[in-house]
Parts: sequence; C-alpha cells; structure tokens
Amino acid sequence: MLDGLDAQLPPPPTKREDRFTALQLLRIMDEWTTHLDSGGQVDVIYTDFAKALDTVAHRRLLSKIKSYNINQRLILWIQDFLCNRKQSIGVNG
Repeated sequence: MLDGLDAQLPPPPTKREDRFTALQLLRIMDEWTTHLDSGGQVDVIYTDFAKALDTVAHRRLLSKIKSYNINQRLILWIQDFLCNRKQSIGVNG
C-alpha cells in the first residue's frame, strides 16, 4: 500500500512551536524537490494529527488503523506519537 516506506520514517511529530513545523516542512520540501529533480516520484499524504487525536480514544483509533492493513512500520510510528500524549481541558480560560 505504501511503496517506498522502507526509507526510514522521521521521528514521530511532537508538539513544538509553529516555527519548528515550518522548518520541518521546508526541509522535507527540499528533499522532495531534490528527488523529483533526479527523476524520482514522490507520493505524499499530509495529516495534522495534533488536534484530531485529542478527541478520540487512542486504542480505538489504533485498532481502526490496523484494520485497514496499513504498513506495520507506519502503525508503530503513529502509536509512538500517541504514547504518553498528554490531554487537558481548560475551564474558563
């Protein structure tokens, strides 16, 4: 399903400043451009997990993802991102 996933996945995303996200996007865009310039192909799925994952049960989400037969390395990457993720609720503030 995900050809080329044998390349090492980046570390799971962490909650950082916006500037960190922008820097990471610039870095990966540079890598993709270099690959395309050399005649390669790049297939991308961009997903912003940060807010969406704060509203679902992580075990249920992982179970659902596994049911789609997604590459095990990608599942482990997502699981690592979810592990020890803090959730909080603000009241009046």
